[in-house]
Amino acid sequence: PKKTEMGYFAFLRRLAAGGLVSLSACSSLTAACHSASARTVTHSSKTESTSRRTPTESMFRLDGRVALVTGSSRGIGFAMAVGLADLGAHVVISSSTPSSLEAARLRLLERCPGAQCTALAFDAGDAQACEQAVAAIVKEHGRIDILVNNAGINRRAPLETTSLSDFQRVLDVNLLGPFALSRACAKHMRAQHWGRIVNIGSIMGNVGRTALGPYVSAKHALHGLTKVMAAELGTDGVNVNCIAPGYISTELTSPLQADAAFDGAVKDRNPLGRWGEPIDLVGPLVLLATDACKYINGFVLVVDGGFTESFHMFGADWNGRPATRLE
Repeated sequence: PKKTEMGYFAFLRRLAAGGLVSLSACSSLTAACHSASARTVTHSSKTESTSRRTPTESMFRLDGRVALVTGSSRGIGFAMAVGLADLGAHVVISSSTPSSLEAARLRLLERCPGAQCTALAFDAGDAQACEQAVAAIVKEHGRIDILVNNAGINRRAPLETTSLSDFQRVLDVNLLGPFALSRACAKHMRAQHWGRIVNIGSIMGNVGRTALGPYVSAKHALHGLTKVMAAELGTDGVNVNCIAPGYISTELTSPLQADAAFDGAVKDRNPLGRWGEPIDLVGPLVLLATDACKYINGFVLVVDGGFTESFHMFGADWNGRPATRLE
């Protein structure tokens, strides 16, 4: 190809010298050929790289997939968006605060040079806005392959001081939103015969905690909804699973970490002796968002370092040390 390319350029120069084509036309043709040659080399390199992947590596790739991650301008959602983009997916990040989205999109592109990422602002607790968001994504990209229902809020108060409006708002964002988004995505995923819905639940969806009535109720329901959707959508190639994180270090949990007693209790009760980090949830998400989970459906994957499996409200902790009551 190199020898042929050189001969072609020499031929163009002879045409120009004989007055058969203009010098400017010759230069334009030469530049176009160089550009086409460069694109061919790049495409060839990508194809060669893809062909070298083993079946196991290909199982975890998301090239050509379109993913929506709610609540992804920071924290857990942002880490998950980066993880999906790093595997080749076109990621749509979202938040209810438009001002934070463009900065998050640029941060993601810095982390994953060459990645594809767009931002879409909408309220994940508004069912109509959720449906409109999915419609906009499908109109823009022609498909929706992966939905990560990560957006969530909390209100901490005893039952007798929890207002009905607070309870409703927590349910709207943590439960109604995932339902509306999943329902809107399901018809497109079914038509494609491929889809992945990953709900982000909580260890509080498996246990009870004081002063967290709305949040615990919503997460228990989300775990149940996961199983219902898995049963209904699985026959059409749409797998639905849930990740239940434990205590994760984020901007939202920083006040809890600043409380020495609370921070110490979390670490003492965790066999790993630490809070989780957002990156700790990326691996589980990759498993459940790719072809690696073809036979995993309706599963609630607890990612808490062993916290709930060794949980004690009173007495000694897992290492035999006196335990502090966790309020």
